[in-house]
Amino acid sequence: MSRTIHLRNGIIVTNPLNGSTCHSLTIQDGFVVRQNESAPREAIQIDLAGNFALPGLVDSHLHLTLAAKGLDDVDLSDCRNRQDFNDSILDASKEMQKNEWIVASGWTDNHFDEYPSVEWFPKELEVPCICFRSDYHTAILNFAALNELDTRQILKITGGEAILQGIVGEDALFQEVIPYIPEQTTSSIFQKTEEAVQILLQNGITLVGSMEHKCDVDAILYNLQSTKTMRVRAICFDEPTIEMIDAFNSFKSSDFLDLIGFKSFLDGTLGSRTAKMYHEWNDVQGSGEWTGHASDHELVDWVQVVAQSGYAPFLHAIGDEAVGTALDLLSQLDPSLCARIEHAQCIADRDLEKLKDGFFGVQPLHLIDDIKVASKALGKVRASQMHNWRRMLDARAHLSFGSDWPIAPPNAIKAIQVAVTNGVTVEEAIIASTIESARSLQTPHSGHLECGAYGDVVVLDKDPYSIDWNVERPVVLKTLVGGDELYTKE
Repeated sequence: MSRTIHLRNGIIVTNPLNGSTCHSLTIQDGFVVRQNESAPREAIQIDLAGNFALPGLVDSHLHLTLAAKGLDDVDLSDCRNRQDFNDSILDASKEMQKNEWIVASGWTDNHFDEYPSVEWFPKELEVPCICFRSDYHTAILNFAALNELDTRQILKITGGEAILQGIVGEDALFQEVIPYIPEQTTSSIFQKTEEAVQILLQNGITLVGSMEHKCDVDAILYNLQSTKTMRVRAICFDEPTIEMIDAFNSFKSSDFLDLIGFKSFLDGTLGSRTAKMYHEWNDVQGSGEWTGHASDHELVDWVQVVAQSGYAPFLHAIGDEAVGTALDLLSQLDPSLCARIEHAQCIADRDLEKLKDGFFGVQPLHLIDDIKVASKALGKVRASQMHNWRRMLDARAHLSFGSDWPIAPPNAIKAIQVAVTNGVTVEEAIIASTIESARSLQTPHSGHLECGAYGDVVVLDKDPYSIDWNVERPVVLKTLVGGDELYTKE
């Protein structure tokens, strides 16, 4: 049965690229069909009450099932010392069973006078515990967790050098530790993923680029699409083997779920000082670490296999040397693949001219934490090059905004504010949060509200083009997906 929705009495941006607007919009069977016309007789009418509407916002880089699984994690973000850390873990342990792991996240050594280690955990803690740093590239383990791991093997892997002190990161963390954490039930993860989607909708987000393992796509996201609440374009961590490529090719995609690429890591993070830099860090020895396929000298082959299979390579590169390497690799590919560099936090002057027409998934909210250590870690010159989106746009790069949730919250409006207050125009920030992000996710029906587009709309209480972002930001009043009103602010 045909379903028609008619939005009226508002200012609706139909194309962020040119700023075109209309005062009414008709959505039929999930797609925009008319602008500035009277409401069809059978239409369900939504009065915008003079408010401002944009195309549904896009979070181009997050980890949906990981964020969902972590909704019940012990939150360590407010810990400011060893005692806070100890108390938080001890409180959590009181409700744990002996066969369970305590999973915590959010701590950062920027808050501490010393780096946490296995000695920070309560002595009486008998259950295994893992505490992820806020960037999820480093974790601290207690003795019970270490006893379940092959520490001799971990010592041989990048990021495992300090495992006997309970500290592990990068490849060692991802390959040798995380697989030992007991998995939650599928039904529990699905329920939490639905809760996570509601958080996204409250933030006006209707399309996400999600970094996933194929098993979670099959078990969770494939069923989520039937709810028609969030459009997901999945980028998978799995190796692009012949069998995996065949699985991708046979995947039944829909308007709400598709597989568009594979992801690999070149380096670590700024916070963990494992991002790969051309020159040494100012405050620690070394210049970062190559990780993933870059550490195995398999990155060139990996990129070629993914691209030749018709999928987009997505490369995690944070340090300037990692970004430079990624730029050289992706410049050789067909632009229609929409291959993308993720984060690109530090870019050296030598690589600026290579940015032209490239796609970059950047996270404005990371600046809030990174700026606190930038000068100490990088020095004045390199700190000025970090998260410098103005510089990237001037070099004619294509920016797609994202959150990297659960690393940072999926607050797309706040991300726009951070960008605008750091040299990006309002128009550019909105484009990066809508049509440009949708383009990089190979979703041409999202990011705008021209006829033929998805009927995904976010209604705001203020005109984002006219307010002073230094002192205020809009509030999301409604979020529509395919014309269905899925969130309304109470």
